[in-house]
Amino acid sequence: MEGRDALIDSGIVGILTRLLEHQALPMSTLRQICWLTSNLCKGLPPASVEEIGRLADFYDGMLRIEDDRSLSDILWAVAHFISDDPQGVRTDLVMKKVNLEIVVMHMHSPNPCVRAPAIKIIGNICSGPPEHVDAAIACGCLKAFAEILSTPGIPLEVTQEACWAISNITAGTGPQIQKVIDEGLIVPLSEIASSSPEHKVLFPPQNVYDRWSSRPYGRSATPSPPPTPIRYG
Repeated sequence: MEGRDALIDSGIVGILTRLLEHQALPMSTLRQICWLTSNLCKGLPPASVEEIGRLADFYDGMLRIEDDRSLSDILWAVAHFISDDPQGVRTDLVMKKVNLEIVVMHMHSPNPCVRAPAIKIIGNICSGPPEHVDAAIACGCLKAFAEILSTPGIPLEVTQEACWAISNITAGTGPQIQKVIDEGLIVPLSEIASSSPEHKVLFPPQNVYDRWSSRPYGRSATPSPPPTPIRYG
């Protein structure tokens, strides 16, 4: 990551923000900016939130570009930016700057290169505190997951990302798990788990039956509240 950090130290973020302030950039330039932004957000340790966070003001607009190549890159940029974010600082910033309904809309894209990073963003958000999960659910992510899991021929990568994201939701509160059940996601998840061993279906039963002891992917430990009854059927 030395090259990335050296580029950031040289002032590349300021150059990009000045370019993005212009409304009439040609698509070829926008594509290069989206690709470069994705690379700047990638890697561990994460790049400086103070520097890369300056680009967050432009994420929402860039997510509305009608070009799948650019969309894929900027979606991956956001996904990389909020990964490995145990304190939720980057995620909070993105949720203030980006309309999550736009991200969920891209989960319906027929292009898996757009769909997969959109799901990754939602999965990363749902690895955070309950209020982050509630925000993602409120934007319709469960309906998008239902469509993905019920559509034949969905690429393996997309299915895996969806199952991982759902596992983060089911590591949450009783009402959140209930919404997963009410959306009808249990049956397609079970069918995937039983029919194809190469699918990484990260949906252990204890996420439903013992949600406070199972916290995949770094969900922060929280004192257990009284259990909420969960209905099925």
